[in-house]
Amino acid sequence: MEVRIGDAMETLKNHNEPIDLLLLDGWKDLYSPLFKMLEPNFKPGTLIYVDNAYMAASRAFLKTISQNKNYRLESKAEGKVVLILTK
Repeated sequence: MEVRIGDAMETLKNHNEPIDLLLLDGWKDLYSPLFKMLEPNFKPGTLIYVDNAYMAASRAFLKTISQNKNYRLESKAEGKVVLILTK
């Protein structure tokens, strides 16, 4: 397991290894660009944990992702969390 601290867009911009788990929390406006940047590293079974899924910016991001047939979304904790599962 590897944990990186800092600005995610900077610390992960050259990441080129498969991703098993991605936790999206913090700045909601970065969910989409970070997801898009890391998406080439997702593999079948990658789990993306989206915290604060009830917030407007999170809902907009999740709406976009839900339209992609490569992902399955599962709502948890009364909608506070959404898991995105790669197919």
